[in-house]
Amino acid sequence: MSIETIDLFCFALLVVFTEAVTEVLVAAKITDGLRAFIFRMANPDFDKDLSAGVEPSPGHVLWRFVNDVFTCGYCMSVWVAMGSAVFAPWWLATGHWIGWLANWLLMVFVLHRVSNYLHDGFSLIKKGRVKTYDIELVHKYRVNDGSTGQTGGSQSLTS
Repeated sequence: MSIETIDLFCFALLVVFTEAVTEVLVAAKITDGLRAFIFRMANPDFDKDLSAGVEPSPGHVLWRFVNDVFTCGYCMSVWVAMGSAVFAPWWLATGHWIGWLANWLLMVFVLHRVSNYLHDGFSLIKKGRVKTYDIELVHKYRVNDGSTGQTGGSQSLTS
């Protein structure tokens, strides 16, 4: 299979895969240690220079570049997409166990990301319902005592 023969479904999977891997590398808690290591390599004297009140001395140019990529979701997505585009035809076409492993990894990240989208969508729907429900509850239990304009009454929202 070549890049020209990847169907629309596989392309969509690769887009979701690229976004999911990018998010994991740039923002996930599980990669905090990796990002901290890269930051320390890019800024070897950061703590010492910061405590002395001077501008931190930069590390090696390659580590600074890697740090810039790992702190920029857009930048990282370009590199992840390049890797996906290079290896996707091989991943999708090979019968070798490495191809199977790559397809499995692709599906894990796609399922992870799609489930996150669904979770976010359902959370928004639920928040909309909860807000509507809360407003209806307030109106249902609101009793005006008529004299001061204050709301009150024997029933509470928690009962």
